[in-house]
Amino acid sequence: MLQAGILLLAYSVGLAIPFLAMGLAYNSVKPIYNRVKPYVGIVNYASGALLIIVGILIFTDSLINLNSLFNFGFLGDISAET
Repeated sequence: MLQAGILLLAYSVGLAIPFLAMGLAYNSVKPIYNRVKPYVGIVNYASGALLIIVGILIFTDSLINLNSLFNFGFLGDISAET
């Protein structure tokens, strides 16, 4: 039971760190956010379309074909070993 509590604490701290960092850095990041704000809608639609495409690839069991397009460098050697 102690191990579960420790794991839950580690998970919670790991989840909270990015939110706390963004809260602390909000004033310095705000100008960048204002510059990017007009493109948020485009990014939203593009990421939604990508999510739908990946979902279709998973449903049709074709996601593995996408892997062959990125089979280069040392990553190709790692994937060939399995």
